[in-house]
Amino acid sequence: MKPFQKQYIAEVQKSGFSLALHLNGIDLAEFADQSADDFASRLNVWLRQGRNELTARFQPDGRTRSGGVSRLVVSALDAARRETELFDSGDTAERPISYVIDIVEATGSALETAAPVGSISDADRTAILAIVADLHAALEAKQAERLITLQTIQLDEKAIAVGLSPDASLSGYRTYLSELWAPVTWWVAPFDRQELVATPTALPGVVHVHQRSGAPAVRCGNGELQFSINPYVAKIHGRWCIVR
Repeated sequence: MKPFQKQYIAEVQKSGFSLALHLNGIDLAEFADQSADDFASRLNVWLRQGRNELTARFQPDGRTRSGGVSRLVVSALDAARRETELFDSGDTAERPISYVIDIVEATGSALETAAPVGSISDADRTAILAIVADLHAALEAKQAERLITLQTIQLDEKAIAVGLSPDASLSGYRTYLSELWAPVTWWVAPFDRQELVATPTALPGVVHVHQRSGAPAVRCGNGELQFSINPYVAKIHGRWCIVR
């Protein structure tokens, strides 16, 4: 995968609104409550060549319609870390806000090279759920190298997308896992593959694995932190892989 020429960032300000933020139909963030939140999200990991649509949907709570805040700002950083503001919605009430980022050159990422997927066959579903079962087992057994092998494409492409060296990023990931797994309170929720479904996304060839209820495929934590893991898989060179 080739590095992006720019780093794209979405910043959201909200108060008195719930929020769903999507890029190319992928959930980037969801806030069900209407409390005040300011946050930023790096976008490059989900960008691919062509048209990339970012959408923010704000929903008022019915009480703060006139006093709420709902604002989306999109900016770009160049190689010299100079920031350019590309879009500012202002305070837009509850209407959805959309902004399109056009990527001209191919990056060669898994989002661009994934084999097209129509309906998920039984063989595909079996292969996909086996990957997620292996992911669950690696987390449960605290097996860092097994986990890294399963996430190789995801980890390498995420590092490149945000302008980092994959090797340096991998070293940091190993340290992070070691610290995460240190407490004796580490837990992984029971795994039931019968409750999992594989759903094609709006990105051609990319499939989201989640529970039938819509809940994350894998949940884990260490007593202080809790994590929800939502694997996105694609068929790369004839083999299903975790790509995000």
